Amino acid sequence: SQYNSTDLFVPENFSARGVSIYVRSDIIFSRIPLETPLEAVAVRVPLHRPVSVCCLYLSPSEPTSRSLLEQLIEQLPRPFLLLGDFNSHSSLWGSASENTQGKIVADLLSTLDLCVLNDGSPTHFCSANGSLSSIDLSVCDPSLYLDFSWKVDRDLHSSDHYPIVLSANSVQEEADCHMFKFSCANWPLFTSLAESKLDPRLYCCTAVRHGLCWRTWRGDCRPSR
Repeated sequence: SQYNSTDLFVPENFSARGVSIYVRSDIIFSRIPLETPLEAVAVRVPLHRPVSVCCLYLSPSEPTSRSLLEQLIEQLPRPFLLLGDFNSHSSLWGSASENTQGKIVADLLSTLDLCVLNDGSPTHFCSANGSLSSIDLSVCDPSLYLDFSWKVDRDLHSSDHYPIVLSANSVQEEADCHMFKFSCANWPLFTSLAESKLDPRLYCCTAVRHGLCWRTWRGDCRPSR
């Protein structure tokens, strides 16, 4: 076989559901043991650097508690990618409406300073009414936000979810990196200029349309690096 798979997680009495991760057979990876009632599996893989990848499914019938999601994330060695069908609606990743689960997930991402790679494109097609929605999320550490490009494959491939493709961006050579001496920065002046020049409403809007990393800061929604 060209791929190795993680142990398939299938909840009791739900034989049609389950999550798994397939890793190319020539790549050495390790499974990350998870203690959680959530439908999730995780591996550690050597990409351009070691990265934890977790696949997660959240049921649409009952909102997942914030504490369970937070406990799952705490078990993932950083940096990590958290990918899957969240069945969560929020304007942050392109949904036209918001549900309870979407509020829980969006608030958690804000609190933990995590990034959403989604660009607002729909990821799910409902055959019953022909509607489109964005319920499949690609969440990552801020340190990985610029390392990947996110796009949706417009061919459903006989599924009701569009495949999501994450492509690694080329990493800059170390010699091209600029070094900054943050201890010499005038932070009071920086804060004063930022508060006087930046419009938080504009940044909230940009985060919604382009899936930028964001966090809550002094009561305002602002982008985070």
